[in-house]
Amino acid sequence: MLAVDTATRETLGIVVEEMGPGYARVSMTVTEAMLNSAKLCHGGIVFALADSASGFAGCSHGPQALSQNASITWLRTAHEGDTLTAVARDIAWQGRTGLLDVTVTNQKGEQVALFRTQMRRMAEPAMPDGG
Repeated sequence: MLAVDTATRETLGIVVEEMGPGYARVSMTVTEAMLNSAKLCHGGIVFALADSASGFAGCSHGPQALSQNASITWLRTAHEGDTLTAVARDIAWQGRTGLLDVTVTNQKGEQVALFRTQMRRMAEPAMPDGG
């Protein structure tokens, strides 16, 4: 999946550290290009990291799963050079609809954001070859 996800891999430099059924842990380093006018990590970048983590966790069961809606609460700022880690976990699946939570932390283990998304499984596999 990561091989074809150029936004995650190339644009944001996100690395998939671990993945299992209903679970994913991804990380990235905040670069200068990710800073807003206050010289802090742009909130949209943190959102994208959490969204990528939820995408990998949601698709870990096989079928393609896409977010229908998502919300985030930012708890602290992130700075250039910080390593952010997002851990996504299934909360519940009912039929094709699932709920996932993602916690984003910095290299000190401090919570940066909490993210929740509702996902919908598609009919297709996450990858055309089923992988």
